[in-house]
Amino acid sequence: MYVLKSCCKWPAIGWPTWRFTVAQLRAYTTHNMAQTVDEGRTQDYKGAIEALNSLQTNAAVLAAQRRSGGRNMEKSFEETWELASRLGITTEQLNTLRAIHIAGTKGKGSTCANVESILRYSGRKTGLYTSPHLIAARERIRIDGQPISEDLFAHYFWKCWHMFKSSNETLMPTYFRFLTLMAFKVFLEERVDVSVIEVGIGGRYDATNILERPAVCAVTSLGLDHTAILGKTLPEIAFQKAGIFKQGVVAFTCPQDPDAMKVLERCAGDVKTSLHKVAPLDQKCIELGIAAAPHQRINAALAIQIYRAWTASENDCLEKLETEEIEGLKAARWPGRNQLLEYKPNLTFLLDGAHTVESCTACALWVREENRKFSQTKGLKRIMIFNCSPDREPLDLLAPYAEVHAEYKFDIALFCPNTGSSKTSPDQLNYNVAQDEVKAHSIKCEKSWNKLIGDDSGMKTQTFSSVQDCVTTALSLASEFGEQNHVMILVTGSLHLVGGVLNTLDVPVS
Repeated sequence: MYVLKSCCKWPAIGWPTWRFTVAQLRAYTTHNMAQTVDEGRTQDYKGAIEALNSLQTNAAVLAAQRRSGGRNMEKSFEETWELASRLGITTEQLNTLRAIHIAGTKGKGSTCANVESILRYSGRKTGLYTSPHLIAARERIRIDGQPISEDLFAHYFWKCWHMFKSSNETLMPTYFRFLTLMAFKVFLEERVDVSVIEVGIGGRYDATNILERPAVCAVTSLGLDHTAILGKTLPEIAFQKAGIFKQGVVAFTCPQDPDAMKVLERCAGDVKTSLHKVAPLDQKCIELGIAAAPHQRINAALAIQIYRAWTASENDCLEKLETEEIEGLKAARWPGRNQLLEYKPNLTFLLDGAHTVESCTACALWVREENRKFSQTKGLKRIMIFNCSPDREPLDLLAPYAEVHAEYKFDIALFCPNTGSSKTSPDQLNYNVAQDEVKAHSIKCEKSWNKLIGDDSGMKTQTFSSVQDCVTTALSLASEFGEQNHVMILVTGSLHLVGGVLNTLDVPVS
């Protein structure tokens, strides 16, 4: 047996000593290797995505990782340093990125988008790295607010791919680690003035945490998510998120659960850094480009304070905003989060990838507000498209929308897996889920919804085997309602679902 010692200081929150058999260690190493890739593959964007997809972790291995309680995360993090060195990336180089490192459960992507927009409006050349993507993988790496082009993505992908392959090592990075290291390579070689980096999962052992000296750190709102890996309580999750705090690097957070806040404060104290708590932005203070749902006011306030810390501004008043802050927040966009899409004059999509109880509750508040705006519209029809990943409980996530239904009746609820059809774009392929499992889960979602709304004879529901089939049916139903009626289609429960819907609707990458 092999023994890996935990490095956690707090036994009550940290992980115990874990034991692995040789077979388990070998399986873990094997699944991190790239699948055999045809060296004759065309080295363009399409070929790059096909090769990148070969690095996805399959559903069976992911399930085993969740059952292990995240015990491989520390080893995986150590491997990231080795992989970075094979690309010639050093700690000193990463320090020149003047990175803003943001973790959290809810709002970290929106906060990243807000602060990047403010920095861009201040005249800086920005790099932004986020996950997951909605339509195309290149969305994850942005320069000056725009996804890098297919040609630039292919150029850096194949450059990194061949550097990994030529180092005569068996270890290849997994999908997320490859893109993380590739993003650092892009930002270094494209000479951005600042890089805004969103944590993938957790923080302490996330691949992005090889940033030893970021300029600013922040933790957005915390909630229960990825509990099989990060812990089942908010204090445990806070401990993982706070792992991005660095000595002497100023850190920010927003209002949190008291027990979680205590952990964040203790972690900040352990690394001798200051943690500042930011209050929400005043409702009347500023127009937000990302829909002004209550939680977005918190994300906007965090973004302002992060920007001011990065620029060493002496302005500490949220009621007195600088021009670049006003314009940056107004211009910020973050697709798939509180997104309104006017697809046709009489057809509006409401898209939000909310996938935790807290974020679904926040999304439901936004949906109510949008329904109020349409309250004078005659013949308003409502459709809901929902799915969540099989490791989540649909009954809990659907409960806030059942409350919306009690006030503003949905005419139809449609359920489908996050997976696509045979015509799905390579960017949308997902090997992290078992097909039979996700299809069965769609039926579970439908049953959960029917249980929540009870005996509602006017409510219709239907399940589908792919996102494309579901969207096609939704559009057909919208047409059947007639042009005299306005149709509102809510898409929620998963960012992957939102991405699949946008891709089916042929919405351009933005």
